[in-house]
Amino acid sequence: MTAGQLTTLKNELIADPSALGYATPWSTGQDWKLAEIVNEKRVSITLKRTDVRAAEIVEAIDVSDIISIGATPTAAQLSLERRYLAWLALLPAMGTVRLVADDGVTLTAVGKNLDTMFPSGPTRARILALQTKPACSRAEQLFGYGVTVSATDVSEARKA
Repeated sequence: MTAGQLTTLKNELIADPSALGYATPWSTGQDWKLAEIVNEKRVSITLKRTDVRAAEIVEAIDVSDIISIGATPTAAQLSLERRYLAWLALLPAMGTVRLVADDGVTLTAVGKNLDTMFPSGPTRARILALQTKPACSRAEQLFGYGVTVSATDVSEARKA
């Protein structure tokens, strides 16, 4: 961990802003226990995904949910539908995509296109669900998805 991360970890363990119960293991020097607590997966902690696989999006789509163009579409509506379908055909080649920007709120261009094509219905719900990773740890919330804190990290944080 970097010096900044160690300081963040120390502040986390002292302040316990999420009330996870760090006080006793902190005061008794149980660094392994603190690491265990901060690494525990919790249903209450979700993170925005930055790595949605295009294949996951394709799997979430039910084409019957695409915005309706009506029974007697105009040339402009047909043109729009063709553009949607062409764009969707390119999606699998993208590998991974971001649906939401770093701020966790603003939709990316891909997110906006999907939002426009699937404004409601089951496909929209599945695409929204892909934007978050459920049951993450406090360590991941602080330092990024997949990050774990070791007892050694805790020990180093004590000295920071």
